Amino acid sequence: MKKKEILDLYTKRYNFLQEAAKDLKSDLTNTFDNIPRTEIHIDRIDTRAKGIDRFVDKALKEKDGKLKYQNPINEIQDQIGARILVLYLKDVENVGNRIHDYYTNFEDINKEPDNDHEFKYFGRHMILTMPQEIRDKYGKENIPVVFELQIKTLFQYAWSECEHDLNYKHIEGGELGKEEQRLLALSSAQSWGSDKIFDELLSKIQK
Repeated sequence: MKKKEILDLYTKRYNFLQEAAKDLKSDLTNTFDNIPRTEIHIDRIDTRAKGIDRFVDKALKEKDGKLKYQNPINEIQDQIGARILVLYLKDVENVGNRIHDYYTNFEDINKEPDNDHEFKYFGRHMILTMPQEIRDKYGKENIPVVFELQIKTLFQYAWSECEHDLNYKHIEGGELGKEEQRLLALSSAQSWGSDKIFDELLSKIQK
């Protein structure tokens, strides 16, 4: 597909995506309304429609010299994204379990470094079916069948936002140098350690 065609198609559905994202936030919030904060410690729930420019950029990405997506409107799964931020590591699992009870799951991945000696990105990513009532409200031609959900601790979220900003928004002329990469790894290790410490403290207090 040509850039203009992708731009036109996505622009036409963008308002629908924004409204559907708002409804999805309400649906996710209701899923946890009756859960005591002593059981699951949620800081906040956010949803968004993927920005037009970012969607077009992703749709035009290449792999092995060819476009990665032949039909990006139907293939790109994070046109509507949700994020649940929690206080403790154990909450990531508890939130995930609750989500599995209420949403149909296509994919569930705990993202972490491949090597045990590395410290980089941590987070749980899920691809879930959009609630039927939201799909019916806006029409399958206007919103995707699925949405992406990320579940992260506040430390994981803060690190990923800073890492993304440094790597992709303000660094020109290539990747970060070795020293900068080491500093990022150090900050990731400290974030990971902080999550572990707070989880341990919570366990001791709750005994």
